[in-house]
Amino acid sequence: MAFKDELLGHLRRFAPAPFLFVGAGISRRYLGSEGWEELLRRYAAEAGQPYEDYASSADQDLPRIASLIAADLHEPWWKDDRFEASRKYFEGQSGGSQWALKAEISKDLANALDQLPKRDTLVEELNRLRSAVVDGVITTNYDALLEHVFPDFEVFVGQDQMLFAQPQGIGEIYKIHGSIEAPNSLVLTAEDYSHFNERNAYLAAKLLTVFVEHPVIFIGYSISDENVFAVLRSIASILTKEKIQELQDRLIFIQWDEAAEEPKLSPIPFVADGYTIPMLGATVSDYDELFEVLGSLERRFPARVLRQLKERVYELVQTNDPKQKLFVQDLDADVDGSNVDVVLGVGAIDKQLEQSYKGLGRSDLAEDVLKDDRNFDALRVVTEVLPTISRNTHVPVFKYLREAGLLEDDGELRSEIVIDPRVSARVESFGDHFRIPSGYEKRAAAAINKAGDFAGLVANCDPRDVLIYAGALDRDKQDPAALRRFLLDHRRPESGDETFFRTQWYRGVCLYDWLQYSKRPKPARRRRPRSKRPG
Repeated sequence: MAFKDELLGHLRRFAPAPFLFVGAGISRRYLGSEGWEELLRRYAAEAGQPYEDYASSADQDLPRIASLIAADLHEPWWKDDRFEASRKYFEGQSGGSQWALKAEISKDLANALDQLPKRDTLVEELNRLRSAVVDGVITTNYDALLEHVFPDFEVFVGQDQMLFAQPQGIGEIYKIHGSIEAPNSLVLTAEDYSHFNERNAYLAAKLLTVFVEHPVIFIGYSISDENVFAVLRSIASILTKEKIQELQDRLIFIQWDEAAEEPKLSPIPFVADGYTIPMLGATVSDYDELFEVLGSLERRFPARVLRQLKERVYELVQTNDPKQKLFVQDLDADVDGSNVDVVLGVGAIDKQLEQSYKGLGRSDLAEDVLKDDRNFDALRVVTEVLPTISRNTHVPVFKYLREAGLLEDDGELRSEIVIDPRVSARVESFGDHFRIPSGYEKRAAAAINKAGDFAGLVANCDPRDVLIYAGALDRDKQDPAALRRFLLDHRRPESGDETFFRTQWYRGVCLYDWLQYSKRPKPARRRRPRSKRPG
């Protein structure tokens, strides 16, 4: 049986979609990222010592080498002119004695997405990965590649967010070794690994549900990778030997070898501290067939929607009689209503639904903002709809605040009126909708410099890039009417990158909403006719 058919048949045995466990090999493949030793060699030179000196002093242990480099880089980073740009880049941020090394690595990786392949088979692989049906991603990588591939997934950075936030186990990315967005979160040095390992049992407990409920596919690692070994060892340590067998056939290790011949899925031994963990493995020369299989899995709703269902859909109304009501909150999603074929109601709620705006979602508000034909009660939208929509969701607000009389002429909220803080927070942070996605900053600046205004952007860029870059234009270079026409004409992507395009489209709606409704137009001054002098 062909590998593709064998893997697809195996994954279809499980009801949940797979999780991906992603290592550095994926960043090297698609971003050309340096390996850990290569990275440390470069920063050893910045710290002023040959890498071999550090390696010898640390007995070739990479985390200890990183600690030594971090110590030597600390003082020059804060004082030398050669790091002035870095200090400005991180102005207002700081950390401990290892901050300098982590800041430099984060700054360098911030532009890693500029190295994404533009053509050839790697582009096709990435497009297949974007369409993969997966419930989530676990990664030890620092860069933003996975957020780029799965833009609608919620991101949890480091152990603290995993331990103290409320991950739902679906539509999420767990960056367990930190992220460039928060340099102090990076697990890099010997001290970082010591702290990480101290709390590893707690992290393993959080990940245990993922491992026993989902197939987990490891990519971008070697079978001997210490990061994989540490996680599996921690999970094995909290399971009995009998329970470990429940992992049977759920863990799939995909290794890459350019010279690999026809891959075959077969059992591989994996022993951690005396525990034998059952795994399947295959060696591939590319990831095309793997990602094609993941895209072939069936699921009625996207992972993002299922996460919102799990997190938000059921709300128990707390009353003196807790059995009095149970109602379903609206789906905050980009789901076509024709695709939703199951509706569950508990209790006699018909009259409530007739009078409630809670069935509205952001797609309804976006259509109304662009067409202005739904005749919604603006105050009810502000009080009943906007507070229920996830804070991370791009949704227009200024039209309804303006029509409800809650805004000053300059776009500020009226100080004498108290509204739900979840709505006022959107006004205060409206600029978040216009922030250029990580990795696109340089391209956006170049495109805007060339275009000059919104009309120039439309003329010079494809629709996807117009949506990405438009928010960075100065307000006097915008054209709300043209932006509205553009949004109405480009509701669907012309390529396969649908989820990312959709996110940018809603950002564009928020931009139009702000341009059109945040400030009240000043009335035109009437010119008095000049009186004729008596002749």
